[in-house]
Amino acid sequence: MKNRNLSFDLVKQFEWESAVAWEDDRMDYGETRYCALGYIDTRLYHVVFTYRDEKVRVISLKGGKPKSMLFSKNM
Repeated sequence: MKNRNLSFDLVKQFEWESAVAWEDDRMDYGETRYCALGYIDTRLYHVVFTYRDEKVRVISLKGGKPKSMLFSKNM
């Protein structure tokens, strides 16, 4: 996540309750991985994560597009 100039602390604000999540089964990662789309404040993010010892382990965080950009782009 350092490559994207995003902090792990930012993930703590991810709105898991309203996020859409799915299993990432595109390849064998040696563990079950999941993807989620959700918001931090008014920006949409893509999180890749897995579960280890019943805790979420974040693998990557991408995005940061404001809601207004997502909707106005398609109009």
